[in-house]
Amino acid sequence: MRPDPASPVCAGAISTSVTQLRLLAPKLVETYGLVAATLTQAKIAVLSYPRQFKPGFSTLGDALNGATDALNLVIKGSVGAMGTDRIRFVDASQEFAGHGIGSRVPYFAFDALNPFAPANFHPNAYGNSLGYARAVLNDGLLRR
Repeated sequence: MRPDPASPVCAGAISTSVTQLRLLAPKLVETYGLVAATLTQAKIAVLSYPRQFKPGFSTLGDALNGATDALNLVIKGSVGAMGTDRIRFVDASQEFAGHGIGSRVPYFAFDALNPFAPANFHPNAYGNSLGYARAVLNDGLLRR
């Protein structure tokens, strides 16, 4: 039996995950530092997670969007704590805005008939090319 995504159990799991984000920050700093020390000439782009759902699409979607915002604050703060221009935070929220699940042209895969499909909630071709790639271009990290 699969869990009901709208159940209090799922809402509790989201809440618990957000509460534990403070434990993630030092691990991210350690990981970014290791990557930078290993790849000494690399410029490192750390991309945000976009909101996956159109606002108001569902209560669960709104909760997950809020959790995503909280996660992005931790990621951005961890990049900032590195204190180097070699590691840059790239906020992809503008490029993904208006393209969450439930929108007319979503940038995420989602099969409503199979909510547990492995491809669900991952960027589709639009998300990768018009979302993430465009965010990296718009932040000046890549050249056309």
